[in-house]
Amino acid sequence: MWLVAFFLVALGAKLWTIQLWTTNLPFWDQWDEARLLFKPWLEGTLSWRDFFIPHNEHRIVFTRLLDLWEVKLNGQWDIYLQTVVNAVIHTVFGCGLVTVFWHFTDRKHAGLISCLLVPFFALPFAAENTIHGFQSQFYFTNIFSVIALLGLGFGKPCGTYWFAGLVAALCAVFTMASGFLAAAALVGLVILRAVKRRGILREEMVTALCALAVVALGLAVKVNVAQHAQLQSASLGDFLAKLFANLAWPFGQNAWLLIVTCAPVVFLAVKFFRGDLKDTRAAELIFALAGWSFLSALVLAYGRARIAESSRYFDALSMLPLVNAAALFVLAKEIDFAPRWKKLGLPLALLWSGLLIFGLVQNSRAVGENYLEGTRGWGLAQAENVRAFLTTGEAAILKNAPREAMPYWNNDWLIEILLQPQLVAILPTEFAAAAKINVPAARGSRAALFLVDHAVTVLCAGLFWCALLAAWTLRRPGISLRTDGLAWLVVLIIALTLGIGAFCCRGLDRTSYTVSLHKKLALVFANAGRTPEALGQLQAALRLQPGDAEAQKEIEILQAHSAH
Repeated sequence: MWLVAFFLVALGAKLWTIQLWTTNLPFWDQWDEARLLFKPWLEGTLSWRDFFIPHNEHRIVFTRLLDLWEVKLNGQWDIYLQTVVNAVIHTVFGCGLVTVFWHFTDRKHAGLISCLLVPFFALPFAAENTIHGFQSQFYFTNIFSVIALLGLGFGKPCGTYWFAGLVAALCAVFTMASGFLAAAALVGLVILRAVKRRGILREEMVTALCALAVVALGLAVKVNVAQHAQLQSASLGDFLAKLFANLAWPFGQNAWLLIVTCAPVVFLAVKFFRGDLKDTRAAELIFALAGWSFLSALVLAYGRARIAESSRYFDALSMLPLVNAAALFVLAKEIDFAPRWKKLGLPLALLWSGLLIFGLVQNSRAVGENYLEGTRGWGLAQAENVRAFLTTGEAAILKNAPREAMPYWNNDWLIEILLQPQLVAILPTEFAAAAKINVPAARGSRAALFLVDHAVTVLCAGLFWCALLAAWTLRRPGISLRTDGLAWLVVLIIALTLGIGAFCCRGLDRTSYTVSLHKKLALVFANAGRTPEALGQLQAALRLQPGDAEAQKEIEILQAHSAH
């Protein structure tokens, strides 16, 4: 029942983000799919080697397989469908993590684990991965890495789960360049066990050798991109500053707070090496996940220091605080506190959790202000330019557009793609129609749009279901404010408040928000002296709301000014 609540809340929140801020047009690097994947597929020349062609430093095999499968089944290259599928994949991954932590803590606290982990999947701090259809590689990396850690780290050596973990570790290599980091973390887990046991078992040596082979494979298939050298750390001091900021995430601006965010794992490590834990398996899982998360933060601090604030990396950085949150439940299971600490344990855990969620909310707010609105607004301008080019065939429309109003970094390549009818025919219907290609909306596209349009309903259902479960738990025997009752009361209040708030905001639909963005863009273009583009944005607003007197008045003013 708690997994249902988790799934509905996380998916509903993601769908709402997609509803408000996704533009149904490929964005930036995603156009490479048209050149490298869809074009040879449509021409009948696609081979298995095409899936392994490097994309920057990465080999995104599973992202290409997923995107081609979606286009093949749907008949359209629909960004809404891609983002909805990605949202489902990430939400299912979250449900899997909840289940794993639940099993490793003696099947206790399923509800509290779900409630503490759901903000990591519902809040839009990693908005780039949510609103763009090309970002599934981040989710595949996490999924295969966790499976690899579980299978190779905790499965019987050479057993079914162990081999599943080895396959997952190999698959992770072909998700992103950092896919081999889970295998490196497994080597660290073997070393940790050897230090604790003061010796290494033969089967663990086999695991370590297989993990090292995966690491070697990951390094061998990685591609060096010369122009990306400028994104790397410029000095040791720069690297360390970025590393500490990554480890302190979501408080990257105050790196010293890593002492707070990593406190549960550090405390668990102290108890682990002192031999105070009854069952070390749960602690070892936390250490394996924390080691993998640390390596991800380290690699990002070195290779992407100049763009470390990009929200696309926050799904990776969020794993370390998520693991620390899970460590609370391992500590609650294993440690017998002294009487005075037992009374303070729950309030301190709630205080730490509240601070962490506050950081997640602040990051989400910053991403919304600094990225989401601007990206959605310029996405409307990009869509207008592509639509105008497909209608008129005038290359100057794309070549003379501002950089922000272009959906791809190479104008010539974009024009080449849009001049190929077979590629235009698989674009969303609004763009295909502009090129006088009549393509009915595909079934998958309609289903995805239906879910996006009902995002608030899904979210409210999850929140009210969560509140109902919390209220039911509070009535169980043995639950009081001196035990877990305080936590459940907090969950009940938050779930009810958010559910009522989301229900009251259901009128904030995509159409009215899009109209307001069109008007803001029109003002930007008008102030820049680009009257035709300003008129185009206002006319687009009128198409969405034909009776908008304000937009009509602004059009008349601009037309009169242009004539003068």
